[in-house]
Amino acid sequence: LNSDMKETQEGVVRLEMFTESIMAATLQFIYTGDVQILAEDTARDLIVVADYLFLEKLKLLAGGVLVQTLNTSNCISTRYFAARYQCEDLLSNTSKFICANFTSIYATNRENVLNMSSREVEMLISSDELDVSAEENVFKIILAWIEHDRSGRKIFFAELFRHVRLVYVSRDSLRHVIVTNKLVKDNNNCLTLVKDAINLLDCKNFESLSVPPRKSLEIPVVVVNVGKDVLCYILRENIWCKLGEIPTESIMQHDFVPCDGQLHGTARYMSNNPLYSFKQQVTYNPYSNSCTELPAWEEGRYLRKTFVSNGDEMYALLSEPCVENHLRMWHVRCSSDQTCRSRKHTSFLTKYKPETNSWEDVTSFDHLDLRDDFCIVANENSIYFIGGRECGKCTILTDVDRFELSRKQWDKAANTQMATCRARGAAVKERIYITGPSGPPRVCPFSYDFEVYDEKTNEWQIITGVRDGLGYSYVDFLAVDDELYLVEIRPCVPGIAADTPKQIRIERYYPEENKWQTKTDVTARRAKLSDFQPAIVCSMRIFKGLFNMREVEAFPFDDSLPGAGTTQPSLTSRKREKKCLIM
Repeated sequence: LNSDMKETQEGVVRLEMFTESIMAATLQFIYTGDVQILAEDTARDLIVVADYLFLEKLKLLAGGVLVQTLNTSNCISTRYFAARYQCEDLLSNTSKFICANFTSIYATNRENVLNMSSREVEMLISSDELDVSAEENVFKIILAWIEHDRSGRKIFFAELFRHVRLVYVSRDSLRHVIVTNKLVKDNNNCLTLVKDAINLLDCKNFESLSVPPRKSLEIPVVVVNVGKDVLCYILRENIWCKLGEIPTESIMQHDFVPCDGQLHGTARYMSNNPLYSFKQQVTYNPYSNSCTELPAWEEGRYLRKTFVSNGDEMYALLSEPCVENHLRMWHVRCSSDQTCRSRKHTSFLTKYKPETNSWEDVTSFDHLDLRDDFCIVANENSIYFIGGRECGKCTILTDVDRFELSRKQWDKAANTQMATCRARGAAVKERIYITGPSGPPRVCPFSYDFEVYDEKTNEWQIITGVRDGLGYSYVDFLAVDDELYLVEIRPCVPGIAADTPKQIRIERYYPEENKWQTKTDVTARRAKLSDFQPAIVCSMRIFKGLFNMREVEAFPFDDSLPGAGTTQPSLTSRKREKKCLIM
């Protein structure tokens, strides 16, 4: 109004590009901070107004409505719209939608995809979230985009080709399709990338793969060990295989957790005093079937637990040196101990940074003090510390404490209905499931309690209908693709845990019907446990082409034995199979 424009002379600012209804909705938002948006077109018009009038909150509100209306037909045009009006949240969510639904979008909107800029195509094919049925398809998409305007686009080939994750392409495609392509042969850098991938696959050197597989090319599996053998159950195929082996000296490790496509474990070391201490020792790589060391924590801290949050973020709970007095065996921990009662005990939550291969402190606290043997379950942004025991009193607890990672704040959740010690747990959607022995540890036989916590209602409920007879078993809950599974490992000779064949049973839970269904029940006869508790019981996602990258043995090894392989119709053989061709 202070510039040399006609509005200065007229004293009127005309907004003729907006309709009366859109301006009414805009004014309502200005005065109330909220407005009801019922249609996609209305949301788009409000974004235009919000951008013109610098109403960022209105832009966010209308953008959220457009996110809810995304489909395979409008997602590309919505992305262009979001970029034009600088709607960062809408742009990010639309890009995620396109990646997650790319196969369908490419099939129905091929022309729109091929009309994208080189930068937009690069954004798509560089994403871990890109939905493709095979890595070879990324190469085909690049070729199709180039051929759409070959003379103008072939200069972008090398830049786009480097985003093809060649180590996850089949050997046949590398040798007979990709390396023979003219665009590849004409570029020395591209040709070198292909030859390096072929050499890596031929020599099976998978210890340090430069890039992970795309998430759409991974499959969910349950991983357990019996002795040194690492066994893998492929849920979609209902098939078992022997994934590999962990070193004999590592069998006493406990709590392997999956992170970034690998299994990370901790080892028990004897110190000069009669106390046990734990330090990070190995990472098991299923692609190379090998173990490597991770960096140790800060000297003087003691590991209490490692766990995973948000699917692929690994955390460790550590405590200060004086806590070593409470890391003894059960009968020592339960004795009267007044040496540390004069002050609180500090714990540390640390996060593993795979990009720098280091640990970083998230927070420190004395909230847990002398509490031990609790169950840790992470669900998105919240970490639950459930039950446990107060050292020196042997009191088994029902307390549930919750730590929010984003706000770094503690609060109390509802107590469990039954006291739990050394429970196991899993998070599925907005529910926390736990199971644990109802009696003191190392007293067999004992029964198991099963409870579920609803985050919406802040209530615990007992789960009924679980099969009886779990007294001599190792039992754990696992979350796999928003479904709950129970893993039971029991000795074939009741009451004898060590050096006997083990039966492995996996069941799926249907919460709507409160029903359990057995998925698999096999006997590990040739692989024995040296201790009752296995080192690995977890779910993870692995590249579905892993079984073509390296040799994987079939399991059970000999189905002529009674009880072995009763649910393995695809792997029936009386001889050990050297390669398990599953996918």
